[in-house]
Amino acid sequence: MPTQQELDLLAEDWKAYDALFAAWLEKNPDGDFSKFTHLRVRNGLAKGAVHQTLGPNLKDGEWWQQGIPAFQTICSLIDIAKTAKVCEFGCGSARVGVHFINRQAAGCYFGVDILSDFYKYGIEIMGSLVQTKKPKFDVLPEGLEQAIAWGADLVYTTAVSLHVHPDYEAAHYATLRSLAAKPGAIVIVQAYVTDTVTRIARSGWARPTAHYQAMMAPFQMIAAVDDGSWNSLGIDVGVQMLVFSHP
Repeated sequence: MPTQQELDLLAEDWKAYDALFAAWLEKNPDGDFSKFTHLRVRNGLAKGAVHQTLGPNLKDGEWWQQGIPAFQTICSLIDIAKTAKVCEFGCGSARVGVHFINRQAAGCYFGVDILSDFYKYGIEIMGSLVQTKKPKFDVLPEGLEQAIAWGADLVYTTAVSLHVHPDYEAAHYATLRSLAAKPGAIVIVQAYVTDTVTRIARSGWARPTAHYQAMMAPFQMIAAVDDGSWNSLGIDVGVQMLVFSHP
């Protein structure tokens, strides 16, 4: 459990980070918090930094191996035909997506993110698999209409909901729902769960399960499956895979 002094230091750090974002937003009025944080990560990766989930050099484990747990959990939740169209919202470097690319029929994966820099890493690492399986990738919001028209059967997102700033939640979940516009489509959200909306990092918030459910309405939540837990700043954070269906 962190001391009060440590918590006070964190509060000051977050305040300074928020001030950096506010200053950046003044110069980039069409931007948002996700773009701000993604650009910071991109710049760090360009300088050789390692990251927990993005880029070719991950902090824990190999790129290909690190995506296996989330991939296996998603496949255990619903029956996914190998010809089903699978869209990954916030695909990053496709460490989870590569397993769907490998599993699904050619042309049945579409990864979208707000920067192309991340999925370019994945494309490079995948090598010949890209030519064999022909995955699609595009940048949001420019590629949103194309991704919607593609008609995904399954839309999933991992390690993303944690980083959604409260001011941009409505837009985030509206985009997620729009990607699953096809009647009968399924959406799976890896959610970070606490009893109340709680900030747990510079760019990290955990929320109650009911909060995610409300943000996804009118999609119906049909399952909430535990997917591990961790402790941040003395706060117990649950991880759940939430499954929603198109109304």
